[in-house]
This record gives sequence, C-alpha cells and structure tokens, in this order.
Amino acid sequence: MFKFKVICDAPGQTCNRLWSYLDTVSWAIKNGGKVYVINWDVDIKYFPNLLKSKYCSFPFYSQTLFKLFGEDRWKDICAILSLNSLARNFRKTKVAEYLGFLNGWDLRENHEYFPYVKKSVLQDVFSPSQSVIQDVSSELKKYKSEGYFIVGVHMRGGDYRHWENGQYFFEKEEYRDFMFQIKALFAKEKVCFFISSNEKYDKSYFDEFTLCELNKNTTAIHDLYALSQCDRIIGPHSSFSRWASFIGDVPLCYIEHGGKIVSESDFSLIKDFYHFQNGKRIRI
Repeated sequence: MFKFKVICDAPGQTCNRLWSYLDTVSWAIKNGGKVYVINWDVDIKYFPNLLKSKYCSFPFYSQTLFKLFGEDRWKDICAILSLNSLARNFRKTKVAEYLGFLNGWDLRENHEYFPYVKKSVLQDVFSPSQSVIQDVSSELKKYKSEGYFIVGVHMRGGDYRHWENGQYFFEKEEYRDFMFQIKALFAKEKVCFFISSNEKYDKSYFDEFTLCELNKNTTAIHDLYALSQCDRIIGPHSSFSRWASFIGDVPLCYIEHGGKIVSESDFSLIKDFYHFQNGKRIRI
C-alpha cells in the first residue's frame, strides 16, 4: 500500500479546502504517510506549517516558478494540466484509486482518522502564520485583560445574498437582534463582539455594543483566527465559522431567520463537517 495520497481537484474557498484536507492529512499523521496537494488556495501562504509539514506537500507551490511565470499564471497552468477532461476521466479509474488520487471536496465529511489525532497536533499543523497570530492576539488581549467575554459574529455578505436564494443571508438588523439576545443570555458577563464580515459595514449601526476590532490591514485569515479565539461564535451556516469552532474549540450557534438564542444549549462545538458535538446535524 502506497504511503501517499494526492488531492487533485480544483481549489476553492479557504475553509472548504481546509476541511477537504483534514482527514487525509490525519491519515498521514497516523500512518507516517504524506498528502500531495496539486492545486492550492490563494490563502495557503498564511498557513506555513501546512505548507512545510512533513505530512503534507504542495509540490507546485514554488516561489521560483512564481517568479518565472507569475503566481496567478502558474496557478492557472497547474489547473489546466490537472483539471482537464483527460485528467478528470483518469481520476475515475481504478488505477487512479489504487495510486491514491482523490477529490478533496468529496472527503470533507470523512472522519475516519482526525478524531484519533491529538487536537494539539492538528492545531499546530493547521496553524496560521505567527504574524497573523500576533496581530490578532495583540488586539484580543486588550479585551481579555479587561475581563470581556468575546462573542464572534460571522456576518457573511457577498455571495450569500444570492446563494441558495439568499436563505443564509441576514440583514444587519437581524444580526443586531441576535447580538441583543446574546447580551441577554450572557447578562452576567461583560460581553463584547468581534464582527467578521466580507463586506464593509457601518460600525455606527452597532453603537449600542462594545466591539472588539482588529487593525485595518488584516485579512480573512486574521478574521478566521480571531473567531477561533473567541468565547462563542454565532453566524449563518458556513464552513468558515465551522472551521473556527472546530480548530479553536469554540462553541458555535448557527442562526436562523426568526430564530432565538435563549440557552447555552443552543451552542455546541463542531464534531465534524456535518455534526455538532451535541448530535445536531448541519444541513449544508
């Protein structure tokens, strides 16, 4: 049996990819193997431990080739070579299966290996860069040192306005209402909110709340790490908040239109891609 596997499907959004790597990288950790990833997400540069891991390799992610072709162009060349019809048909064959060629997105719900790997090992392998950690920690510690209970709010806009007919898109008024519910639920705590959004928003709309903010020159990975360091997370169904909950051991509550957050039992840690630890199944 070969001690390597090859993930060769198309790159996608960052957390979709992290979920698609998780169980296969855990297989490598458990068995002394290695996972080769052909196509990479644009944000993989923020995960140096994964890039340099003895369990995982991105063989075509090369600064030398970036200088020669340009990263975007080289990325497109790799995609053309690995995602053309001939390559796709090959991956459906028994030979490809035997050789360990995999479609990562098909593996997002696999949990054959990662539950049996120490969480600290996974947290190290999938850790963002030290610069991201330091940027986030330097801001959050100001609030934590003052005794704040930090609730992360994943305020997803962009594609969510239209994806699945907009059923997972929430207006600012709805987020604001859920934030008031959080303040009522954790009335004994000194609550502040960290808002992660992929759209610009008017902060004055949330003047009634204490907001924990990062510096302006931050990225989505800063937001992801910040969510993973909060005390609780709320937001719509998303692999982004799901990953933050899983990797940071932060209880998460998915919000619903017209729903209410009334109890601590509304929050749970993430067990795997489709399940909370409390047994509740995640729809998407």
